[in-house]
Amino acid sequence: MIPFARIGSVMSAHDAPLSSTAVPLERRAALVVVAVATVWVGIAGLRWGTWSAGSADASGYISQSALWLDGTLVERVPLAASVPWANAGWTFAPLGYRPGVEPGTLVPVYPVGLPLVMAALRGVGGADAVFVAVPVLGMMAVLATALLATRMASASAGAVAALLLATSPTFLFSLMWPMSDVPAAALWVLGLVLATGTGLPSAIGAGLAIALAVLTRPNLVLVALAPGAFLLWRAMRAPADRRAWTRLLVTSGLGAAGCLGVAAVHTVRTDPR
Repeated sequence: MIPFARIGSVMSAHDAPLSSTAVPLERRAALVVVAVATVWVGIAGLRWGTWSAGSADASGYISQSALWLDGTLVERVPLAASVPWANAGWTFAPLGYRPGVEPGTLVPVYPVGLPLVMAALRGVGGADAVFVAVPVLGMMAVLATALLATRMASASAGAVAALLLATSPTFLFSLMWPMSDVPAAALWVLGLVLATGTGLPSAIGAGLAIALAVLTRPNLVLVALAPGAFLLWRAMRAPADRRAWTRLLVTSGLGAAGCLGVAAVHTVRTDPR
């Protein structure tokens, strides 16, 4: 998660000083707004979120996270192999699953990004820890949005962006469910923020964020063109700068790894043919 100190340092780099006291006060006020908005989102998600797998999507993500911890994406249902009718596997497959390669098995078809995050939390904090994933990623979404707006405009813009996201009815509604809407948004914005950095660590972070975003919502893969185009544009502005080209290659390579991960999972583990 992007620390408040990092946002504060970035905010302090924008806005030419209007006076010796007015601008520092504005920056501090912006940082307070971002902090309050972030904490509010975390509290709202943890306090009023749905701590149950009460829908097909939530059940699919949470149950898949348990399979990752078990070291297999195959769920065995012996009864499905013993009933006499055709295509019996589909009879026993809930939404989010399909018959596996072997008779009497089911495999998940939902994207693996969020279940991997949930599996990591489950391994550390137990079964209920999976419900912390979306609130935490919601907080990250607010922080990343504030930092992106600050870099693109000003500290005040970052504060307004954080406040608007933290009070968005659509965002808050999605925050209540253990589903991939908020995580995907958080990861894509984080990828964009890190892509605007200047060092190799930020390029690596951008690539990893983009890869996990693709694993979370493969249908949004074209969003990766935005940070890729920005990095290419920056590299072309200084063709002799090897570091700019290195950042482009690192981010692109790690982002492509997410695409290959999607293909690998669905081809090797979830394709029954």
